[in-house]
Amino acid sequence: SGSGSGSVDLGGAVLVAVDPGAVRPARFLERRLHAKMVNTTWLSGRAAAAQSTANISVHVAIMTSADLDGYLIECDGVRNEVRVTGGGGAALHTAVGRLLRELRITAQGVATCRDGLRVRTRAADARWALRGNQYSAAHHPSMFRSWDEFDAFTDDLKVFGTNQIELAHFEAGLNATALVEFSQHLDTADVNVSFWWPCCSTVTVEETCTVLAALPRVDSLFFPGGDGGSLVWDSIEHIASVLRSHHPHATVWVSAQELNATVLDAFIANISKPSVRAFLSGVVYGPHVRIPLTAFVARVPSVVRQYPDLAHTISCQFPVPAWHPAWVFTHGRQATNPSAQRMGSIVVLRSNGSTPTVGVGAYSEGLNDDLNKVVWSAMAEDSRLTVGEVVAQYARHFFGAENEELAVAGLGALERAWSGPPDPSLAEETLQTWTTIASLSWSPTVESNWRLLMYLHRATFDAYVAERFVVEEARLKSALDALRRARTLGSIPACEAAMKALTTTVATPRTVELRAQLTLLVQQLNKTIGAEVLQSQDTALNMNTVDTPLTDGGFWEVGVASILRNTSHTTESERLVAIRTLLGWNDAGPGGFYDNLGGVAASDHPRLDPGLGVAVDPSFYSTPLQSQSKFNATTRASWNRFVQTFYDGRVTLSYSGLDPTATYTFRVVVFPGSASKVGGLKWTTSDGVIVSDFHDPPTTMGPVSYLVPREATRHGSLSLSCVRQQGEGGSGSACQIAEVWLLKNNGVTL
Repeated sequence: SGSGSGSVDLGGAVLVAVDPGAVRPARFLERRLHAKMVNTTWLSGRAAAAQSTANISVHVAIMTSADLDGYLIECDGVRNEVRVTGGGGAALHTAVGRLLRELRITAQGVATCRDGLRVRTRAADARWALRGNQYSAAHHPSMFRSWDEFDAFTDDLKVFGTNQIELAHFEAGLNATALVEFSQHLDTADVNVSFWWPCCSTVTVEETCTVLAALPRVDSLFFPGGDGGSLVWDSIEHIASVLRSHHPHATVWVSAQELNATVLDAFIANISKPSVRAFLSGVVYGPHVRIPLTAFVARVPSVVRQYPDLAHTISCQFPVPAWHPAWVFTHGRQATNPSAQRMGSIVVLRSNGSTPTVGVGAYSEGLNDDLNKVVWSAMAEDSRLTVGEVVAQYARHFFGAENEELAVAGLGALERAWSGPPDPSLAEETLQTWTTIASLSWSPTVESNWRLLMYLHRATFDAYVAERFVVEEARLKSALDALRRARTLGSIPACEAAMKALTTTVATPRTVELRAQLTLLVQQLNKTIGAEVLQSQDTALNMNTVDTPLTDGGFWEVGVASILRNTSHTTESERLVAIRTLLGWNDAGPGGFYDNLGGVAASDHPRLDPGLGVAVDPSFYSTPLQSQSKFNATTRASWNRFVQTFYDGRVTLSYSGLDPTATYTFRVVVFPGSASKVGGLKWTTSDGVIVSDFHDPPTTMGPVSYLVPREATRHGSLSLSCVRQQGEGGSGSACQIAEVWLLKNNGVTL
């Protein structure tokens, strides 16, 4: 891009479609500018272009050029002209979107282009030619409550480089009329039409063929192999033949999700057959594939399209790393999750040349991942764009040029908030940023701008959780301090003081205020875009979990009450022992070690091998992931969390400074059910010494102990790994370990 002084004001400009191939892109530009209250008119044809140059003060010339590879945008302040040239209709649509991102448009409808702006791209500058996003028909045939909203959001994505939309989750009651309309609307918008198509039970082959014949446009058909679908190859071949009889250029894709090693081998062997390759265009790599992308691309004999999950925070392809339990248990799996920096890193990682793929069709379940969609599409369209530039374009386009810096700061703050425990100061500052943006916008815009309401909701939610977190943490600390002084205070006064602290209300004037604001924002969001559109899998917008306890105060309350009520603790000495036992749960004794493996801080588990790390392994194939169960208010905090691996990965613990002359006992708490479907878990040393062979953990959660063979610790160190039966499929979850102790036996053999 070039530089210049001043700018060209597009108010009242004439948009000129110089040739027939420029008409639709010009109409797209006009439509977007009018939506931003920028008044323009338009003409078409070369004669009109010459007339506009001679008689009109400002004009935007839009044209195709067979000689141009990519597109060119130029803003000339001397001639009051903006020229947009594309090497074909698709490139010109992308160019118009890029122009809209470069313009500075205020909430009052003033649009300016910087004098001297010059953006030149070539096809080679794109990471991927195919840049798709998925719509879910879980609640509405088009995902949206109206086709106008469908068209508006599709235009939003086009601005940032998206060129394919895929409809998914429409299998419950096939609505052929809606599918036809979906195809028509995207065809009108010059966007590729794709369908995630379950084969072949919920939607029969006959139904599929009938619908495909009626659709005005189909560019892609994706049959999921697992995670909602199964591959019936004869049926897929027949459907592909029917599809191409009506849509000759349509592509056909399959995925290999949730497959075990044997079935994956069979899948690869099958797609290697000439008869299959004759109708199959390529393979989709998505969630729940048992090997990393690099290995997958190396093994499959076809082109690969990526299917990244942008919508979810946990139990997903790219879980939020080291996500604090207070966030996990209140936000849950689907929440407003602007993650520009993290997603940008994954885009770069997955386009570094070692994983050559032909494009992206991102998986989603609503609009909560709006910024993530934009980051993947824009960085795919132009590999030279940085994450920061994309976020600035997003902020400028959707919140107004005057709010660009504030919105960039607010989006960044929302992402950073999840990188540690709830921080009331940061949360309040972030909320103030979004409140300021709202105050600077025209009030009608605030009430109808679902993005602004969505981020206000997230900021308010975080502030509410952070305020509660501080209060609940202080309450628990006060209770534990009282119990630790039991010998001084007396057991009963200490327990009573602890109970008083634990049962003190956590409500403050600020939490009451924030809770009321949250309720109002949910109502406003439901009135504008719709809660079920925003988050198809959590239509309450996380309000069912926002009040989840943030500490294990409930566990301590039960424990202290038990001491006070227990008739077997009749003496002071017995009660003090009971208190000491309650407090000393994680005490490994002299020469022992304890690790809380589900903790999100490295200090919680210093002996846990960190693996490759999230920077190069964002799907945690070779990196242990701290995860969670469903929150249980009456269990200790360490039992609501666990570390886990996936597929053939392992959890490894490394100990040093051991006594070579002593024996040790390994005590472990395994999350129930973590291995029941895959043949159990096995604990083995790096030297191959088996500490515990494959068996299922107890169905009731609790510690299990194993004697470590002396030969495993005779050198003063120990490397101990949990593995599951190799080659399994499904979601891949394995070795869900809550906490471990290595206890020095001191002459006592268990």
